[in-house]
Amino acid sequence: MLQYRACILDSAGRYFGPPHEMICQDDEAAIAKAWRLTGYGVEI
Repeated sequence: MLQYRACILDSAGRYFGPPHEMICQDDEAAIAKAWRLTGYGVEI
């Protein structure tokens, strides 16, 4: 298991709130989980 941080972006592309800590199996799982957090964008 790997630890990731997902930073949510608002509609203007700015960071919105604190990063979300995630533990995922691999990069693909982290990307899928991060996209479920937001409708605008996310940076891992």
